[in-house]
Amino acid sequence: MQCEFFNAQDIAFALGLSPRSLHRLLVREGTSYQHVTEMVRMERAKRLLITTLSMEDIAEKLGYSDARSFRRAFQRWTSLTPSEFRLRC
Repeated sequence: MQCEFFNAQDIAFALGLSPRSLHRLLVREGTSYQHVTEMVRMERAKRLLITTLSMEDIAEKLGYSDARSFRRAFQRWTSLTPSEFRLRC
């Protein structure tokens, strides 16, 4: 099962907002749709890393094309590789 990140337009519609209104609300909060989705991915990655799933399975669940892409993103977020993070948990 792959993680589904909806686009900003779909989220705005679900919230009863226009995409522009959603953008303004996020700016007012000091964030962006991209930042929010990256934080959701990071938190989900951390939860998945404490399981026995392989890096390939985690990457797939988070919507990455391969484990290498996931590793680079995780290291950018945390300054740790996923393996280092697992060792600390």
